[in-house]
Parts: sequence; C-alpha cells; structure tokens
Amino acid sequence: MPTKYEEMCDVAKSARKEWLAHCERCRQYMATLVGGFVTYCQIPDTGAVYLCWDQETQSYTEQEEGEHSFAGAMTFDDAGDCRLGICLILTPRGEQPWVSFGLLVSESNGIMIVRLERDKAVQLDLENRNQCDEFYQNIVEKVKRSFTESAGPDTEPIGFKRSVLAAGDSQ
Repeated sequence: MPTKYEEMCDVAKSARKEWLAHCERCRQYMATLVGGFVTYCQIPDTGAVYLCWDQETQSYTEQEEGEHSFAGAMTFDDAGDCRLGICLILTPRGEQPWVSFGLLVSESNGIMIVRLERDKAVQLDLENRNQCDEFYQNIVEKVKRSFTESAGPDTEPIGFKRSVLAAGDSQ
C-alpha cells in the first residue's frame, strides 16, 4: 500500500505528464493552423516573422537580433495554452507596410479552441477544410481592413498592429 506521500507523488507525476501532453497537442495545433494559413494565403518564406509574447509588456516582440524560429516564438501560459505572434511583411524587408497579430490555441475536452487576440474564442476542426478556410479568410479580411479603416483606441498592443502606412496613422 503506497504512503500518502507516494500518492501525492503519483498524482503530481501524472498531472505533469498530462500537462506536457496538452502543451504538445497545442503546439501541434498551432503548427497545423499557421501552416494552413501560410498555404491558404500563399505567403512566401520571407513573408512572415514570428513574434514571442512578452508577459511583462503584454505585447508580442521581435528578437533583439535575428528572428525567432517558429517553435522558439511559441509561449505557453500556466494552463499550457499556446500563444504566437505573427508579423506579415507585405512589402520588401525593411519597408512598410506590415501587420502583426496574435493567435492563441488551447484545448478543451480534446477539441481545439483558437482565437485571434481580442476576438472571441472559437472551436476549430483542423480536419474541416471549409471551417479552416473561413477562419483564415477572417484574418485576411481583418488585415485588409486594418489598412483601410482608421485605428480604434484598442487596436494595440495585443490586436492587429499596423505599420505607419495604415489608414489614419501618421508617418
């Protein structure tokens, strides 16, 4: 018969194993989601930069030198939910415009939950091409609107962040 201490150790070990499995599933969901978006939009290799969530500043940030790798930019909160910032480079490097946004991926009862920062979370079946395409098209429409509509008071730092050439912004 195990001691109470051994029981606690077993529960902790089991919880840790499940938490790591949850993180890995969220990582895989994110990879599939972003890969699908890149394919849907036909984004070239140089067309996206991955940003890491900075808890202190509550914003997505670029690496000081070089770029974050896709996996290196993903961060996990205490629940094991995954965050990733994406910056789309819409003209040649170093020029304007660009737009960035954050994605959050979590899991509930084996179902992937995704949300664009500040948007409502939605269930997304990665096996359902139409559902995924609808989600990707929503991102495309938000990016396009970010360049044709003036910035609202709560567009940054977590939601869509636009280059200075977006409508209503000054240089």
